[in-house]
Amino acid sequence: MGMLALLGACGGSDRGCPGVLANASGQPLEQFYLAHEGAGGWGEDLLPDRDLPPGASLPFRFPAEGHYGLRAVWTNGRAAEMQGVEACRTTRVTLRDGSMQAE
Repeated sequence: MGMLALLGACGGSDRGCPGVLANASGQPLEQFYLAHEGAGGWGEDLLPDRDLPPGASLPFRFPAEGHYGLRAVWTNGRAAEMQGVEACRTTRVTLRDGSMQAE
């Protein structure tokens, strides 16, 4: 259900900011988390019921403006993290083999 809360049409900043998660790696993505800076822990997995295959993308929504930490975990157990991602200025998060880029 966490995924449904983050998906949706573009709205005002009080409704969060839309983004796209793109898997440009050679492995399926198993887990994706985004947590507001200062939050304790990563929160809910935004891919709880499915993997994101290589070459696929998925819309998501930052719940509010601010800075976020992102964590991605591939099916092979490898993970990448990025801190200080600015919501509403970041519209795309691209995952490559073992790395993450926010644009």
